[in-house]
Amino acid sequence: MVISFHKYWDDPTLASLQKWTDMRDQWNMPLWLGESGENSNDWFRATIRCSEQVNLGWSWWPWKKLVSNAGTLTVTEPAGYRAILNYWRGNGARPSTNVAFASLMQLADATRFENCTIHRDVLDALFRPNTAGVTLPFNTNTIAGYIFAPDYDLGPSGEAYFDSTNTAGNEGAAYRNDSVDIQAASDPAGIFGYNVGWTDPGEWLKYTLNAIAPGPYTVSARVAGGNAGGLFYLESGGVNISGNINVPPTGGWQNWTTLPARTLTNSGSLDAVRLVILSAGFNLEWLKFDTLAAPRLSAKTGDGSIQLAWPTWASSYSVYATSNLAPLITWSPLTNASVEQNGELTMNVSRSAQHQFFRLQR
Repeated sequence: MVISFHKYWDDPTLASLQKWTDMRDQWNMPLWLGESGENSNDWFRATIRCSEQVNLGWSWWPWKKLVSNAGTLTVTEPAGYRAILNYWRGNGARPSTNVAFASLMQLADATRFENCTIHRDVLDALFRPNTAGVTLPFNTNTIAGYIFAPDYDLGPSGEAYFDSTNTAGNEGAAYRNDSVDIQAASDPAGIFGYNVGWTDPGEWLKYTLNAIAPGPYTVSARVAGGNAGGLFYLESGGVNISGNINVPPTGGWQNWTTLPARTLTNSGSLDAVRLVILSAGFNLEWLKFDTLAAPRLSAKTGDGSIQLAWPTWASSYSVYATSNLAPLITWSPLTNASVEQNGELTMNVSRSAQHQFFRLQR
């Protein structure tokens, strides 16, 4: 004999398993967590960690679910099947035999594996309950290109994301099974279909990036600002690289606008960024990263000097000089101090009787 039990909607702690492990030890019988799987991914991780600490096997149920983000696979419900359910519940007309049969056959076809939606976030929670601080990309976030807001990394709260208001589930009940709040987006110019909403100060999302083009980059954002708007920034290595980005009021949670691009201050390729919410009041659909053209070095002459100038975002570049462009050319780095003003770095160098040539180089 085996003692088997179900576990739903309670605390995912060792204490919640104590009565079952006590029964196992008292009767010297195998113990099996035979059914679970109606909570958030963080609940899944914690339950599995606790189960395995007390040598308890577990099973998630079922393999496929209708219209649910909490399952490993989701079956898209055919419209005809909903009509059958409405009839059974007394909320609709009785479908004809032929229509009912066709609808049930559509449902059977919808349950085929290749027609289901695979929830990689649920699978990650089940088979990586102990992440050791390592997040994995949910999607191939290639830059330059679009990064969709709900495609933050795979991993638990505090590692892949932080949501302050509801750790038990996704308020929008869409796309993923974490506590990050995601909903279907109604954007006439939409290219994805979902947005992150219900934002609060201090919340953040991490995105692992695949850089196919070297930086620096600009970033723009597709947002809806409600009646108040909000504020966020992008962070890399603990440093704010975008400056604080203001989301203006747009008059509705699904009234979308694209914020103008701004230049990131990091000097090279990005492996990951965190999007940090400073003030609530907006929805976010996507970020768009573009590569910035090579920085331009300008020069103007003065009394006995030349003033060189280049963009502040190119602070990792150095200025080199030479007096002869004929082979063999020798470029020498300039060590003159540079000053930042009005979005530019400037450097003064002395004029000489020789020809002078300058360039920026990383």
